[in-house]
Amino acid sequence: MNANRKALLTVIKRSEGTSTSPATQCGGYDVVVIGADGKPEIFTDFSTHPFANGRAAKLVRAKTATKPALYSTAAGGFQLLLRYWKSYSQLLRLADFSAASQDAIAIQQISEFGALPLIDAGDIEGTLKRIAPLWASIEGAGYGQGEHSIETLVSWYVEAGGTVGASA
Repeated sequence: MNANRKALLTVIKRSEGTSTSPATQCGGYDVVVIGADGKPEIFTDFSTHPFANGRAAKLVRAKTATKPALYSTAAGGFQLLLRYWKSYSQLLRLADFSAASQDAIAIQQISEFGALPLIDAGDIEGTLKRIAPLWASIEGAGYGQGEHSIETLVSWYVEAGGTVGASA
């Protein structure tokens, strides 16, 4: 994997809050979505997605007068939902939910959004705009969950070793 792709994955994990979670022991790859209780949680069994064996989705937002309760099965460095794990693990023939498998899924998703040529060319802004619908934490995602600005994400990308405007 080239330096620009590695830097992008680092940015996504940081943006999603997994690599910076106080609970992580594996660079964010072991993080379960934070629930309504606000307590960080990790998992230690990487044999499959942590919600794959029947664990109920986690309450992440209690019901309010204007919004329904929100539940999630997001887990891992890129906060992958269980429903996507099922299809991507088959598509990519993944044996587990290891860091390498999580990276492979993220790269596949980025590819499906047509952003690999952009990131390879160092077009980080174009990449982020293209993949924003994949991750709620990226500006322009529109999920109403707190987005990081493109400027912040670009600075994290450069900090992570990504090259702007040139192939890696």
